[in-house]
Amino acid sequence: MTDSRDDASGITNLVGGNPDDVRELRANLAIFARNADTPTHVRRLVSDVLAGRRNVREVFRTPEFEKLVGSRLANIETGLDQLGDEQRAEVWNQERPRTSAGTLDSLRAPYNPTTEPENSEHTDEWDDEDFSRNSYLR
Repeated sequence: MTDSRDDASGITNLVGGNPDDVRELRANLAIFARNADTPTHVRRLVSDVLAGRRNVREVFRTPEFEKLVGSRLANIETGLDQLGDEQRAEVWNQERPRTSAGTLDSLRAPYNPTTEPENSEHTDEWDDEDFSRNSYLR
């Protein structure tokens, strides 16, 4: 069963209705929005998706989101280039165990899109959290 916010935002449709993929995409979007260096206007766009107020495909196509994701993809490519062959194979291994639902829920749970700071470019509550090892799409 999916959350009505995921249906309203198009997340359910985007991942083909798979509840595990819905949880994983929501967790990754929450991490992305919670990241301290994500600009406020992009955090608001993602918050609207997580709250079911905007369509995920629409937000993914905005120039602001595309620019930010493009820069992040360059960082991912740099990181992948630094991996050894075995490590790279594990990253792309489609048979690796999925991230558990509990872990995904805990990654997104602290992010409440309805209470996002309105006029803050940077929020201290996110400073000490490191989500870099927990965010990957599969």
